[in-house]
Amino acid sequence: MITISDVRARFDTTLDDPTIQRIIDAELDALERAHGNGTRTDIFFPDHWQFIHLTKPAATITSITERRSLTESAVTLATDDYRKITSYTLMRLDTGTNQYKYWGAEVVIVYTYAIDQAMRDRILLDLVQLSAEFRAYDEARHDEWSERSDYIRRRQALLSQIREPRRELL
Repeated sequence: MITISDVRARFDTTLDDPTIQRIIDAELDALERAHGNGTRTDIFFPDHWQFIHLTKPAATITSITERRSLTESAVTLATDDYRKITSYTLMRLDTGTNQYKYWGAEVVIVYTYAIDQAMRDRILLDLVQLSAEFRAYDEARHDEWSERSDYIRRRQALLSQIREPRRELL
């Protein structure tokens, strides 16, 4: 996580500390809206599937709740009720605490996925600098020079640099 000191070391600014912190918070929020914060909840309706394929690669599984039918109460599964086959794939086991060969009618999986924090911090610092140096004009001209604002394009280019694994549901 970047700090006000990191921002001040990166570029000169006359902004006060509370303003810099607001910019950091706003850009962090924008980054997390665009790419998540490392925690995800996937909901499946896999009635009688043996395997479930997550939308992002799971680093750790926080919890799995399952309903045998949509009218039953949810049961929190024990870690011996499933096996992580790959970072994307979970297999239901019939040898665990809540034995059943197939996933139930509804399964809710809460997990964390790996994020590249060093890359996110670098991009966050770039976003903060871009925001702090933002000028609200499309184009400025003065005698021999002109400057064109490309804030939106530069911002989108920064956000698109995050390439953490992602996969959409089929």
